[in-house]
Amino acid sequence: MVVGVIFVASMNALAKWLLQDHHVVQVVWARFTGHFIVVCLIFLPRVGFVLFRSARPSLAFLRSGSMFASNVMIFIAFSLMPLGNATAIAMTTPILVVLLAVPWLGEKIGFRSVAGAIAGLAGALLIIRPDLGAASFANLIALGAALLYTVYQLLNRQLAEFDSPQTLVLYTSVVGAVVTSAVVPLYFQLPVSPLHMAGFLLLGVMGALCQFLVIKAYQNAPASVVAPFHYVELIAAVALGFAIFGDFPDTVTWAGIALIVCAGLYLAYRERIRLKRRS
Repeated sequence: MVVGVIFVASMNALAKWLLQDHHVVQVVWARFTGHFIVVCLIFLPRVGFVLFRSARPSLAFLRSGSMFASNVMIFIAFSLMPLGNATAIAMTTPILVVLLAVPWLGEKIGFRSVAGAIAGLAGALLIIRPDLGAASFANLIALGAALLYTVYQLLNRQLAEFDSPQTLVLYTSVVGAVVTSAVVPLYFQLPVSPLHMAGFLLLGVMGALCQFLVIKAYQNAPASVVAPFHYVELIAAVALGFAIFGDFPDTVTWAGIALIVCAGLYLAYRERIRLKRRS
C-alpha cells in the first residue's frame, strides 16, 4: 500500500511537470490511454477477454467516468496551485466516504465519527480559505475532484465483491481513454523534449500500477487498516512539491493538513473498533 500511494504522489508530480508545457487534455489522455494499454498487455494474455467482463457493467462505467472526471479536475488544480495543497484537499476523500456511505450504502456511523468528519472538513476550509480570487477557484476545483473520487471509492466498495482486481483496474481507464482519444487531436503537440516524451510514457504505466496496488491492498486488508497509509501520499506530495517546484505550505495550510490527517486517522480508528464489535 505504501508503494502504491508513493506511486500516486509521484504520478501527480509528473503530471504537474508535464502540464507546464502541454494542454491538460493531452496529459489526461496519456494517463488513461497508457493505463489502458499497460493493463491489456499484462493481463489479456493471462486471462483472455474475460478481463473485459464486469458483473455490474453500468456501475463499472459509472466508476470509470467518475475517475476520469476526478482526474481532469485534479490535473487542472495541479496546474493552478501547489502540489501539496491540492493533495491535501484531495485527502478529504476518506472523510467524505464516511459521510456519503450513510445514504449511499446504508451504513451507520456514530456521533464521534460525524464529529471527526466535520473536523476534517474544517481542515479543508482552512486550506481553501474561500474568497473571490483565482487561488480559491483552484481550491474549489480540487475539492470537486475529491467529491468525484469519493464517488469512485464508493463504487469500488460495491464492485469489489463482484469483479476481479484486474477487471477493476482495466475499467478505471476505459472512459478516460475513449473520451480523450476522441478529442486529443485538437490539443495534441509533440513533446517539447525527449524527457517529456519519457514522462508521457511513464504516466500511464504509473497510473496502472498504483491503481492495481491500491485495489489489491483494499481486497486483502480491512479499509480501517489500509486507509491511514493514504496520508503517506500527502507527505510525499509536499516533499516532491518542494523539491521539484519550490512550493511549501504556509502555516495556516499546515494547520488544515494537520486537521485533515488527524480526522482521517481518527475515523480509521473508529472503523476498526466498529469492525471488532461486529466480529
